[in-house]
Amino acid sequence: MSQELPPMPTPRGRRPPPPKVPPVRVGDVRFEQSPLPFDQADGGQRHGYLAAYQADTNELLWRVRVYEIEYEPHLERDVQDVFFAAMSVSPDGHQIFIDNTHGLHFAVDIDGDHAVHARP
Repeated sequence: MSQELPPMPTPRGRRPPPPKVPPVRVGDVRFEQSPLPFDQADGGQRHGYLAAYQADTNELLWRVRVYEIEYEPHLERDVQDVFFAAMSVSPDGHQIFIDNTHGLHFAVDIDGDHAVHARP
């Protein structure tokens, strides 16, 4: 008589990959989500940044943090990261609208000081 093996545990669900959010363009400037390199993040937040690039040369013009991620120290950081879910240009062409994977909505002024505003 053969002994039945206990059922194998079901693997825990893995976090899905971040959404693929294409860059948007205003004139000759391309805007895209831009994670900070590890050496620039200095152990802190790497995601939630919008960068502006000169479209023809890929030169980084500026980068701004759109939202802060508050990490819980007892959890793995990568499962707490928050990513862009959608990005578009405002109707007047002066802001980039960003929605993140936590359902929050932001507007980034692309002229002047690159201020970030929450939006409903």
